[in-house]
Amino acid sequence: MPDDSSDQDGVPSACGRRLNSDRFFTEYYTPEVYSKARLRWIDENTMGTVLLRHHPDLRTALAGVKNAFQPWNIARRE
Repeated sequence: MPDDSSDQDGVPSACGRRLNSDRFFTEYYTPEVYSKARLRWIDENTMGTVLLRHHPDLRTALAGVKNAFQPWNIARRE
């Protein structure tokens, strides 16, 4: 049975519904509300880049992972 809990980008459905109803991510997502620099920052970053900025030790776990909300790599102990 297919799993309908995520959209085509792997975003959990509840998150997508929340984002689509957030006025700051829909109707207010404009240069009049956000600066051009802030809009560019939002467009150029992902949850993965934010995690790595604050927790660089996660680099191995997130290597090759397209969506930080999907399963990460398992760390190998040596």
